[in-house]
Amino acid sequence: MTEIAGTVLSTMIGQLLQVITNETQCARDFKREFDSMKEGLETINKLIGEQDKDNCPSTIKESLPNFRDLMYDADDILTDCVIRQEYKSKGLLSKFLPWNFFFQLRTCKKIQDINQRMKDKCDHLAKRLELTRGRSFLTRNVSEHFRWEQYYTSDEIIGLDSDVIKIKEWILLRQYKLQRIAIVGMGGLGKTTIAKLISDDADVSEHLKTKISVSASQNHTVEKFLSSIIQELDKNLVKEPAKSGSKSEQSGSKADDMLNRIISCLKERSCLIILDDIWDKNLELCNKFFSLLSKSTLKRCCIIITTRDQDVATPVGVDEWLVHKPKFLNENDSWSLFCKHAFAKVNKNCVQQFEEVREQSVQPFEEVREHSVQPFEEMRKQYVQPFEEVGKQIVAKCGGLPLAIKTIGGLLGSTGSLHKWNENWKSFCQPHIKGEKYDIMASLQLSYKALPLHLRQCLLCFSIYPEDCEIEAEKLIHWWVGEGLIQGNDSITATELGFQYLSKLISRCLVEVVESRCCDRRVLKCKMHDLVRDFTLVMAKEEKLCSFDDEGKQKFDKHSRWLGFTSEMDAKSLEKCPKLRALLLMTSGQTPFERNLYSLLSLRALDFSDNKLDKVALNKLFRWISSLKRLAYLNLSGAERLEEVPDSIGKLRNLHLLVLRGCTNLSKLSPSITYLMKLIVLDVDSCGMLTYLPRGLGRLCHLQELSGVRLVRQPNRRSCSLLELGQLVELRVLRMSLSNDIEITVEENEVLSKLNKLKILAINFDPKESEGRNSPEMLDLLSPPSTLEQLYLRCYCHERLPRWVSPDSLPHLVYLCMEEGYLLNDICTGNGSSWKVEGLCLKDLPKLKTDWGKLVTEQMKFLSYAKVSGCSELVNFPCHSSDRPSVWRRNPY
Repeated sequence: MTEIAGTVLSTMIGQLLQVITNETQCARDFKREFDSMKEGLETINKLIGEQDKDNCPSTIKESLPNFRDLMYDADDILTDCVIRQEYKSKGLLSKFLPWNFFFQLRTCKKIQDINQRMKDKCDHLAKRLELTRGRSFLTRNVSEHFRWEQYYTSDEIIGLDSDVIKIKEWILLRQYKLQRIAIVGMGGLGKTTIAKLISDDADVSEHLKTKISVSASQNHTVEKFLSSIIQELDKNLVKEPAKSGSKSEQSGSKADDMLNRIISCLKERSCLIILDDIWDKNLELCNKFFSLLSKSTLKRCCIIITTRDQDVATPVGVDEWLVHKPKFLNENDSWSLFCKHAFAKVNKNCVQQFEEVREQSVQPFEEVREHSVQPFEEMRKQYVQPFEEVGKQIVAKCGGLPLAIKTIGGLLGSTGSLHKWNENWKSFCQPHIKGEKYDIMASLQLSYKALPLHLRQCLLCFSIYPEDCEIEAEKLIHWWVGEGLIQGNDSITATELGFQYLSKLISRCLVEVVESRCCDRRVLKCKMHDLVRDFTLVMAKEEKLCSFDDEGKQKFDKHSRWLGFTSEMDAKSLEKCPKLRALLLMTSGQTPFERNLYSLLSLRALDFSDNKLDKVALNKLFRWISSLKRLAYLNLSGAERLEEVPDSIGKLRNLHLLVLRGCTNLSKLSPSITYLMKLIVLDVDSCGMLTYLPRGLGRLCHLQELSGVRLVRQPNRRSCSLLELGQLVELRVLRMSLSNDIEITVEENEVLSKLNKLKILAINFDPKESEGRNSPEMLDLLSPPSTLEQLYLRCYCHERLPRWVSPDSLPHLVYLCMEEGYLLNDICTGNGSSWKVEGLCLKDLPKLKTDWGKLVTEQMKFLSYAKVSGCSELVNFPCHSSDRPSVWRRNPY
């Protein structure tokens, strides 16, 4: 199945059941067509869900992306029906029976058309699968494993010596019996080369006499893997062959017998075992193998595994401090490695030219030799420098990835023609999976195919971001949720699941972390290596999700589903992309979008954050946005000139995420926002002109994240009150501002305690008044639930904390942040209980006199990280810095 349509299919089937169940008043034909659609979707899922795309003939491969068009067309109809049902349930359609009839009539015809197209394609696909059943297609497998020789030659240790030294130090420790080391990194980073260099090292060979090196590979069977180990043993232990070493046993014995034979051969030996290219599919076998090794009578054994997935290291028992992550080569090492492969013929030509100059010279040989530097420099400038200029561009494109450098360097090293170099350079810059980049792309595809389906589709989303773009993780995940690529459940929200997915892609070394939050390591910004991005361009184009030119820049296409809009594009051309489901603004600007967007009726995700549109353009933009009845994600954060969100926002009944953070001039949010019953995220944080949120917010019963609530002393008939928040029982994140003169009524005492799923609470007190009129006793009444994991207090103007800020009331709290307040010395309250807090931030608390030594040894024993600034009276803090925030870590490693 195509990567994206797979998840859309499963989501739609569930949505379809909901529509069929609720359409009790529909005409029989209408419901019958829905039933037929359900059967068709399940048939498609059955037919192509079991097919391995790589093993299908090209005719079937080409037909698969067409199913996505069917899926998306069906998804549009289902979304329209769900929205209509909501209107109907609210009584908004009771007076419009003709409209109801014509809606059913139009929709029924659309479904009939989809069902017929679906039937035709299912019949065609079934015939093709029947014809091809039992055949084997002999195509080149891009997932084939690379052996030692492909990555390694004895003189290619450029940039890897520090890696080898570090791992050697771990190996030469003499305290262990069984040690496990992991080398983790993306394909082509040099993991295998490092392992081979260690295996060949003289000191390691003296320390560990027996050495076994085998490749696991994700396609290996258990027997094949164990047989490879036995073969290595037979080669290394010629003088002492295994007693049961018959050929039949090597190839045909059961896994347990083979394991026992291996353990028997290694008894009383010191050995180095290198398991190259371990995948999650190999975990069970590895753990069983390691368990038997630990129980055997080996003198000493060191196991090195190389893997592309960091999550593989821990399950096989590798300690965190024994996980090594090779870095990309720096500029100098990259250039040295490239020169070693690329300049053999060029240098030969240059020397030949110099010899001709020397032979033609009328001067004595000694004189020529004496002045040989000058003609050689001239030859270098004439013959070598042009190659160097092209070569340095190529090296920069490789981004420090050794495999890429050696691959293109070896290709160019086979020719001394500058014309050929320029041709290959241009070709190398184009995203493709053939030619000189085949080995690189094949290596990346191996990682890609090892991903589960839901991670593949998330990875392909990176294709629309420009080269070297630093991507805000939250925006990326909100897009995934709005697009429907992620579905939350009762135990975890879609946003939380999205961050888990992103972490998985990072652990698989396909995405790089640019910035992370210190308290919990949540990724804030990420990016993608240029060559990995090139790979996603190839796959996204193959899946017909996006279209790209020869330079890897996205272009307009009628089949495109995602578009990252840049300043180089013309908004008028958006009319060429009627099927877009996601439109993301990549650069801020004043592009007049409003006249060019009315054909984009299938949009699910619209991110126009940080735009520079003026007030008039924004008003026109909202008129267009209000027509996007299928829109699920809208981000206008950072729109400085946005002053009002109009009543038309209430038409977006399918909206799940609305982000208006940082709209500094936003002063009015229409009450119609309370009609958006599907909202799970509402973010109006840092909107300083917005004095309140509209009354009726408590009706948004699915809301999971609410940021920017402002509670005032005397709520009026139009403003949201604290009491309403108690109805939002699905809230996981709440960020609110309290006026310093707020009065908490008896009815509001237990409001926050009702939010049993709340994990993050941030309270900002009004900084405009230096002395708040509320008493700490009143704030003691705000008792959050015990489920709270993170707490942020800002501009808190009292000398003691509210009584509920204690380890007894908040037993699950892992992060505490306090900024800009008058707190004295009681960070920790309670009955002598100890916090489980792991992260702490103290900022601009000039009166705080807490003893740091007592805090970390008695009150916060689990504290591992703290960031402190502006706390000049803090006693015994060891890391004071006058020019920047000080960071304290319990374990410096």
